Amino acid sequence: MKHARSAWWLFASLLPLTAAGYGCSGTTEVRTPETGEARGTLQQAQSCSDLEQMLKQDAVAKMNAQIDAIIAEIEANGGYWGYPDYGWEDGGGSVGSGGEVPPSPVPGDPSGSGGSSGSGGSSGGSDNGPDAPEHSETNTQVAGVDEADILKTDGNYIYLLHGQSLQILNSFPASDLAIGATTEVEGNPIEMFVTDDQLVIYSQVDGTQLYKDAGVEPRNPYYDYYGGGVAYDGYYNPYYAPLTKITVLGLDAGQTTGVQKELYFEGNYASSRRVGKHVRSVLSGGQHGPALSYYPDLGDSSPQTVEEWTTAFEDLRFKNALAIFGSTLEDWLPYRFEKSNGAVSLIAPTCGSYYVPTEGSTSYGLVQVESFALDDLHAPLVETSIVGAVDTVYSNADSLYLAARSWKDPSLNWNLPVEAVDTTETFVHKFDLAANPALPAYVATGAVPGHVKNQFSLDEKDGLLRIATTRQLASQTDWTTSNDVYVLGENQGELVQVGAVTGLAAGEQIYSTRFIGDRGYVVTFRQVDPLFVIDLSTPAAPAVLAELKIPGFSEYMHPIDDNHLLTIGQDATNDGAIIGLALQVFDVTDPTAPALMHKYTFSGAESGYSEALYNHKAFNWYGPKNLLAFPFSGWNPNTGEMKSSLELFDVTLDGGIVKRGSIDHTSFFQADPYGYCGGYYGVDVRRGVFIDDYVYAISYGGVTASDVNSPETLVSSVALPQPAQPYGSCGF
Repeated sequence: MKHARSAWWLFASLLPLTAAGYGCSGTTEVRTPETGEARGTLQQAQSCSDLEQMLKQDAVAKMNAQIDAIIAEIEANGGYWGYPDYGWEDGGGSVGSGGEVPPSPVPGDPSGSGGSSGSGGSSGGSDNGPDAPEHSETNTQVAGVDEADILKTDGNYIYLLHGQSLQILNSFPASDLAIGATTEVEGNPIEMFVTDDQLVIYSQVDGTQLYKDAGVEPRNPYYDYYGGGVAYDGYYNPYYAPLTKITVLGLDAGQTTGVQKELYFEGNYASSRRVGKHVRSVLSGGQHGPALSYYPDLGDSSPQTVEEWTTAFEDLRFKNALAIFGSTLEDWLPYRFEKSNGAVSLIAPTCGSYYVPTEGSTSYGLVQVESFALDDLHAPLVETSIVGAVDTVYSNADSLYLAARSWKDPSLNWNLPVEAVDTTETFVHKFDLAANPALPAYVATGAVPGHVKNQFSLDEKDGLLRIATTRQLASQTDWTTSNDVYVLGENQGELVQVGAVTGLAAGEQIYSTRFIGDRGYVVTFRQVDPLFVIDLSTPAAPAVLAELKIPGFSEYMHPIDDNHLLTIGQDATNDGAIIGLALQVFDVTDPTAPALMHKYTFSGAESGYSEALYNHKAFNWYGPKNLLAFPFSGWNPNTGEMKSSLELFDVTLDGGIVKRGSIDHTSFFQADPYGYCGGYYGVDVRRGVFIDDYVYAISYGGVTASDVNSPETLVSSVALPQPAQPYGSCGF
């Protein structure tokens, strides 16, 4: 049923649209759902007033859709209305500013980033001086495109974010391992880049004082949710105003040489990339707007009939529209700050840098891409912002892609058709970096059914995007999944489908993807692990060359070379019951007949888990020596306590997967076997790196160096100071 809204719409549309003045310088047969959702093509704002109007129209469209969905449910249920799922994915507007779910003031490990068209690569300690010993680097997906991490090394030094500090350790020679310098970091550090002479550190800070210094009011979603109650140093602090901070420090011979730039942003750190001196930071959230309501103020009485409920929600619609159109641009855009010589100033938004999708087409949210050059820090910060949620970031040297969930009609939740329809869709926005690396330029937008697993689901080769998705399909009788691989190319501002392979492994979902050259490798799982080999050499006609089924599944695939994959995942029975962590080597020399060459399973007393299952930066493949190192955690069956180690393996095509040893860090935590600060900082080994003929294991307890030929015999070790929580030492 369509509801007439002409009266309130006419009134609301006559309200002034004034720009703010704060410096705006599966194989299952499916059909295309006929739900009328709009496309996600981006439109660049031409002025601040233009941007304000687009933001308000988008907000009204989303608000209307939610209220329409509620009324539709009331009508379908004969006047009953409970608390339905409105169908908004991860942040669908309810109470609060702009409908955005408040971020956690205590960030967890970041996830999601990047992708590559080749065999991948390592990147990042520093850019390596002439006297640096051979060493491993951050595991990245695109060779030459650095990804931020908690640890970097240039061989001579290890740079480690530890608690609320940067620890720089003298790392070579291994016998001289020691803490060389400590620099306190404002807030809670997240990740960093390191070059020969600079560090870029991302952290989350409490910006309460910063707002005051800049002369503006904090716009913290916790005020809306908790009403500014009594402040306390806990997880939900009503007076905590979270900001993402970027700090650029000078670096010389293992010592920081002072702050070169300090930037603060509303929005959560999502991902980042560095190519040479160009740093691009992706922030999720930070969108504001007037507080809207999705439950009418009923007073002492409650509506009893469909007509009464409809009237109540139409009144609510009117009030929300008045709030939206009565706001100013400043009510919507996130604040950005810069601190220089102790003085805090607002960075004026550039309205023309905002891109808005077709109104009502995307999930609630905002993504900001903030760009600067390390060799030109005095130049103005370059921002590119897209209205809508973004899940995944991919970048190579020439292109940046942002994958965002589309909006789906909420009424699908209770009005499913007989035939299966897609309930998920992903928009992909492409930006060009080649023409001007300092200024990401919007190129095109496309859409594909389904959602992406992670960064490795996207890849660009020869200007074409390859993307793997899992589709969620629903009907009145069945909920199922299907998996696809699409090839998209740019055509007059759109990313259009060039070719596709669809209907892979109906009823299963993608667990890992890797694109290498003209091939794609996709692993799905439900009971057994099909490894699909896909030929992409003819983009218009991609084809499945083979499907290898074995128990278990791979969570991450790493190319040893063009014809062999090293994977980490879970072993399982033929019925799909998980057995334990597993390493595997696949031979794909003949893409029509992939074969499992070698396998190593952790089981029984060895059972546990590894961060490398979900974070590729914890997976350290050191090709020059055919060595693999990754963190491992589990239970000691003899003591019942946690055990934590860095596992070291030889991996060769002829010899297979042979465990060389374990570097145990349990002794660092004997006083508190569950980790520091009541478990806030756990006992897990966090990273492992190779320098010359030594392997280094790093945990919150300390750093150890071992000869790779005898890893369980320590050459040297250093204890790290007990880290402090952001709210004080262990939260007290």
